[in-house]
Amino acid sequence: MAGRFYIYRPVSIPDVGVYKDAWEKVCAENGLEAPFVVAVLTRGAASPDDFGMDAGCERVLHDWTGGNVEEIKSQLYPYWPVNGSVLSYDKVAEYYMGLQPKTDFTYFRSIIPSWDNTPRYGSEAFVIHKSTPEKFQEWLDVLIADAEERLPDGRKFVVVNAWNEWAESAMLEPDRRFGYAYLNSIGRALSGINFNEKEYLQQEIPETTRISISFGERLLNEFQVDENLRKKIFTNIANSTVFSLCEIFFEQARANHWMSSFSDTFKHSEGNIASDYTLHIKDICYFAPDAIEYMIKMALFYDAGLVMATSHLNDPGFTHQHLSGRWASVRIDPYTTLLKNGDKRSVKYCVDARVFISESQSLQKGIPQKVSTIIRFSRSGNLKLLQNALYSLIA
Repeated sequence: MAGRFYIYRPVSIPDVGVYKDAWEKVCAENGLEAPFVVAVLTRGAASPDDFGMDAGCERVLHDWTGGNVEEIKSQLYPYWPVNGSVLSYDKVAEYYMGLQPKTDFTYFRSIIPSWDNTPRYGSEAFVIHKSTPEKFQEWLDVLIADAEERLPDGRKFVVVNAWNEWAESAMLEPDRRFGYAYLNSIGRALSGINFNEKEYLQQEIPETTRISISFGERLLNEFQVDENLRKKIFTNIANSTVFSLCEIFFEQARANHWMSSFSDTFKHSEGNIASDYTLHIKDICYFAPDAIEYMIKMALFYDAGLVMATSHLNDPGFTHQHLSGRWASVRIDPYTTLLKNGDKRSVKYCVDARVFISESQSLQKGIPQKVSTIIRFSRSGNLKLLQNALYSLIA
């Protein structure tokens, strides 16, 4: 493969030959190989040979799928009057995934993470609706397999449009909606890892692993004055699966003492013990039984310095977008963090660690309350959803 790789829309260049010769001359003068020039096959360009270029590149959406994908803009009308066109991302992906390129020249396939040019065209825009990192990876998996099978060594490329074309919503660059999910999808596709495969959950936790639990000082003081809160928190922690997997102890003497009264199996640790990880609990929250276990597994699998739970399932300010697959949070969790011996060189967010947040109950002390709850649960219901509901009630 040549040392320089250029992609152009040849029909946008008045004299392709002059342009190409100029670049070759500049490269030669600087001791570089001649550039490998790729023609974007759009706006009438059908073959790179017509322009003296070395290869052709698929231009996804250059013909808006040629009517092969159903128009859905009428479904959005009450919410947004679109005069242009709207297609489903899933359907567009499936259309291009099904194409079988047959050319007598080197031909690179292309993919978009999303498309929405309303910033430029307003209601006349062309939009690909409901793109997701998961479907993006499914599409990319097909293109990578095609490149491996069809293209020669040194030229097994897939072109992504684009890194940061914000005006057309075609960007891999991390944003506040999906975080690093699209970039992660590329890494997983290249590594042969399924989008939904949670490989870290297979991580074994060595029995010799030592985990310390540390409470914030304000929380410790609340435990001191609110016996009911203390009982709920420590009973909740005692039910964690991690206690049967490795050594757990509490950094504060008061916490060690309280834990001993809520768990018959907890072994009180004396003196200073060096821990591999410290779970910091900074405010009132409750855990699903496997939450701490999953955070430790993630820390071990990725050698992460800091792991935080992103699933505050009963937080009204934590929207569905915060739980989108491989979405990476941009905020430091104010409730729980798992720290590796003070090592913060890498940060991971564990969406499988279910945490339920709560407010202080000290103001409610002494006020008689009667709460009745009815939960309708069918035989086909998801037990994890029932567990989430019950933990929300506890919180």
